[in-house]
Amino acid sequence: MLATAGSLILLVACAGAAQRVINGQGLLPYEMLEVEPGALREVSSIGTVVARNTVRLLDDHTVQVINLLIMDVGAPSFGNASAAARTALEGRGWVRSGSSYDDLIHMESPQWAFTSLTITPIRKLAGYGAEVADSVMKSPKADAYLLIDVTPFR
Repeated sequence: MLATAGSLILLVACAGAAQRVINGQGLLPYEMLEVEPGALREVSSIGTVVARNTVRLLDDHTVQVINLLIMDVGAPSFGNASAAARTALEGRGWVRSGSSYDDLIHMESPQWAFTSLTITPIRKLAGYGAEVADSVMKSPKADAYLLIDVTPFR
């Protein structure tokens, strides 16, 4: 069978599409939403980062990279730790936004456009489908650790 130039171009295009799928890129372009590194440094500076992880959510050709920080701010309980974290972040220009509850604080910063964070107990980590070392979760200090998710949005 004789291949024409058009058939060869189609074959090459299909091979390229297959390669993108194999590499996890899909057939359509996607947008990556990521938090500015400076915002992560700023949030990390309020205490000791005990563990970190990222979760990637795919929605309508957009990949949203959520940064999960487990932090120790030196407080004896979650209530004290979340209050200390909120105060430290407010000192850096972050403001409360959205609904907040006893075990959830939502904040945004005018300095870091399209970035939000939530402060919750580390037991909420399972809801993200992420894991950290058992030694972190079983630490004697675990009840005072904070889970801070730093999330980009548009």
